[in-house]
Amino acid sequence: IHPKLQAVMSRFVIEGYTCNTGNEIFSTQVGYVAGWIYNGDAPANTGGSIDRGAGAVTLQYVSSDKYLVIKVVLQHIYYAGFTVSVWQVNPNGLNALITAVPLRQVTHL
Repeated sequence: IHPKLQAVMSRFVIEGYTCNTGNEIFSTQVGYVAGWIYNGDAPANTGGSIDRGAGAVTLQYVSSDKYLVIKVVLQHIYYAGFTVSVWQVNPNGLNALITAVPLRQVTHL
């Protein structure tokens, strides 16, 4: 979600399984991205993570290029799989294009 959309509230649910460890992945990310990109202020992201399964830890942050990033840190990557569902929970996100780019990364973007 790019902050130029201005004041988008969202909910991400990540569900899956890590076969090697036999643990469930079940996490919820909620937040509010407020972008003041046009006057140069940094984007603000308020929200939180709830991890209910032991298969992954999730977190969210705003990247250096001002996109909301949902990071999934898997307990083990061998035969792990998950899905991500997204809800926009206010009118500002209506018809917003949501794109996902899966990356294997060590540090924040």
